[in-house]
Amino acid sequence: GDYFDDESKAVRGVTFEMNGVEMINLGQFESERAALRFKGVKTNPALVANSSIFNSEVFGFMIEDSKNITLMNNVVYDSWISGYYVRDSSSFNISGNLSMLNNKREFSGAITEVCAGFAICADEKHQCNDITFQNNVVGGAQDWGIAFKFGSCDAEVYDKWSGNTVFAADYGITNGSDGTACVTMANLNAFFNRSFGVISYQNNHQIIGYNLIVSDTPHGVLLMTGGAGRQNSATFRDSLVIGNLFKHCADNYSESGDGSTFIRNSCQPSTVDQCR
Repeated sequence: GDYFDDESKAVRGVTFEMNGVEMINLGQFESERAALRFKGVKTNPALVANSSIFNSEVFGFMIEDSKNITLMNNVVYDSWISGYYVRDSSSFNISGNLSMLNNKREFSGAITEVCAGFAICADEKHQCNDITFQNNVVGGAQDWGIAFKFGSCDAEVYDKWSGNTVFAADYGITNGSDGTACVTMANLNAFFNRSFGVISYQNNHQIIGYNLIVSDTPHGVLLMTGGAGRQNSATFRDSLVIGNLFKHCADNYSESGDGSTFIRNSCQPSTVDQCR
């Protein structure tokens, strides 16, 4: 399922369109060979719509170093690592898609540490821009439902992010920094996830969470900036958090020694202060 726009003369000048196709048992184990991979597709637009991928041994869809790719109204069921994986790409549209039962797998030479139904430039070393990501659903995922890395201080940028929903994942939604001053979690819904609904931890960044709906999850929303004395802030507004099952002295979190990440601490409190 590879489509190489810049490496195969046979496809140059051809617009790729796939509609209503079912792909079963594709994706090569111990490789980056997704069931359908776009690599270096820059000269012509490509569209995959109303299609399905079942039981991929690695990724379902993969978009790499490409632009003008549209994935619309597709289903990826029972994939490994990520149902939809994007890195180093721009001007792409992922809308109305479903990822169900995404499984976590680690193997030698793995290209990502992020396992998610949708992994949108989730690794720190990859960059993406001009993203449209709307009305997608994750139903069941080991590790993350939606993992993405995108930063902007402008709320209007996130108008292209709306109506996305995650349920029954280990962690609902996470956003990492792409080096900009702000990280925003916006227009996202998380229900019935097994740990956190929405989580963002960033060092030396402003975190903004708005238009979020989170319910029926042990930990609702964590917007966390690291480092005492740094100019950080977390803003949470225009959101609904309801029915989350907080228990006394659940796991707590603290910054690592170098301030680069956060770690889970065992909770052995006798007072609420020890569990803050």
